[in-house]
Amino acid sequence: MTIAKVFVESGENGPLSGKRRVQNVVEQLDVTRAAYRLFGAEDQVVHSVHDGGLEWRGNGMREFLREARGEK
Repeated sequence: MTIAKVFVESGENGPLSGKRRVQNVVEQLDVTRAAYRLFGAEDQVVHSVHDGGLEWRGNGMREFLREARGEK
């Protein structure tokens, strides 16, 4: 079985994360990792947090894509 890798990027001040901001995202990804853990794949969920708001920075994305393609 192939388990999809997941990359989530969050800004500490992102308005879409609710009142609790990035902490809400962290907790939801804990739930996601718990589900992935059932398949021994919790390391397939990657969360990159930056100090901004609602913006794309791509921190860690190149490494994530290399690993996803098996390039390490």
